[in-house]
Amino acid sequence: MSSKVPVQNPLSLDDDSQSELAEGGFYVVRSGKLTRVERSHDDLPTVPVSHAAKDALMQLRRECRKALGGYRPDVALVASALVLHACAKGNAQTIVVEHAHRASSAKPEGRR
Repeated sequence: MSSKVPVQNPLSLDDDSQSELAEGGFYVVRSGKLTRVERSHDDLPTVPVSHAAKDALMQLRRECRKALGGYRPDVALVASALVLHACAKGNAQTIVVEHAHRASSAKPEGRR
């Protein structure tokens, strides 16, 4: 599903600030340091996806955690990165149309 892309962790795992990180916190890198971002879940829209898409997203999130040296990326960050990348590459419409054709051809007989 994924190709391995080398990602450099912006912070060293030996960084003293790591001891101050809270599990489940949302952090961004500013000036080479992790800064916690306070946000409520109300700031992000809820987008329904298939179970298969959610499973794939969670698997990619786990793979990214390894590449980021143990920092678990937020689900919204991972999903946003994928959507923005596809849109920037100019092939997002093709991806959606092909997925729609595959999904509609997978319907049980008698349904359209």
